[in-house]
Amino acid sequence: METGTGRRSRRRSTRAVVGLVLAVVTASLGTSSVTVAVPSIGPALGVGTDRAQWVLTAYLVAVFVLVLPAGWAGDRWGRLRVVRLGTVVHLVGTVACVVAPSWGALVAARSAQGAGAAAMMVLAVALGRDLAAASGVGRTMGLLGSASAIGTAVGPSLGGLATQAAGWRAALAVGLPLGVLVLLLLRPVRSAPGGDPPRRARSRPATQLPAPAVLGGSAVVLLIGAVMMTTLVAGPYQLGALGLGSAATGLVMSLGPVGSMLSGVPAGRLVDRVGPVRSASLGLVLALAGATGLAVVPVAWGPAGYAGALLVLTPGYALVQAGCTTAVLLDAAAQDRGQLSAVLLLARNLGLVVGAWGAGVLLAGAGAGGAQVVFAVAAAAVGLALVVWWATSRVRGAAGAGLRGSRRP
Repeated sequence: METGTGRRSRRRSTRAVVGLVLAVVTASLGTSSVTVAVPSIGPALGVGTDRAQWVLTAYLVAVFVLVLPAGWAGDRWGRLRVVRLGTVVHLVGTVACVVAPSWGALVAARSAQGAGAAAMMVLAVALGRDLAAASGVGRTMGLLGSASAIGTAVGPSLGGLATQAAGWRAALAVGLPLGVLVLLLLRPVRSAPGGDPPRRARSRPATQLPAPAVLGGSAVVLLIGAVMMTTLVAGPYQLGALGLGSAATGLVMSLGPVGSMLSGVPAGRLVDRVGPVRSASLGLVLALAGATGLAVVPVAWGPAGYAGALLVLTPGYALVQAGCTTAVLLDAAAQDRGQLSAVLLLARNLGLVVGAWGAGVLLAGAGAGGAQVVFAVAAAAVGLALVVWWATSRVRGAAGAGLRGSRRP
């Protein structure tokens, strides 16, 4: 029978997990909700389109630059403390965006938002590992993956509605209520996981950043992130060539974020059941089939073939993300989880950049069939990721059984 203390502890953990999920949603909204408002910002502040785009870019640059320092700070001074500080910075930046009198002030405020988002995103993953028992790490990672997809998927709609109803400043503030709720849910409690500086308990040796689990997981996350970005860049060209208009193209492409959102939790449960290595391997096989399908199936089956291939690729992506993250963090020393989470997030963001750049280069150079070339290269990238994953899994297997699975007893 569960004691009163056990029930209180379970309620605190549940409350904290909900707070972490909302932190990830809030940080993701900070990117996606602004995209619809950018065309209105330029004329309102008297700047051209190129300068207006910095309202989006400043946020992304701040996240990219600060994820590693945020992870280190969480490991050094306490992950709960730093994620709360990041949420406060994000909220202050949000308010500053709403009242910004000029383009320069708005870009500075967006940079502050991004700085807070870096801590929220990376330390949510590390704290999620702190809260989860070994048999539930995959489920928690899958839940956080779904949270990121939710923020990305609903952001443009919320931003568009806010802009239409109250102007572009409202689109910059859509995450404000969620940020306040995050602070309430993650309020400090005695013995909260990640709340004390990890230097008080260094019972395990530090996890080495060049370790096979870290290197292999990071490389795979980078490659699969690049592949998913190609669907966003090359998808409109492929679907346009198949005769779809803008509205129908957007509807088909929305299947990707929706698929990621729905696949995250089931993917995490599978990781807990069969282990991170097998789950990520299955995910890579699905991603390989999906990317190959995007290159060849739409030619014969049209938009339906594209949608079907995308719905194979997306669950594979969710499995890879949950499996790789679990494999890296499952047996990691507690004092290093923030830094390792930061490495994975940095790898994913770098993959998005590489995917966008590479797809653009291929589309420009390959002519009418450029989208098919992009997806063929994407399939080759998944194949490379599969080889890397299997190779590093063999090395990990020689070191012990911890990363081969986290089955329930």
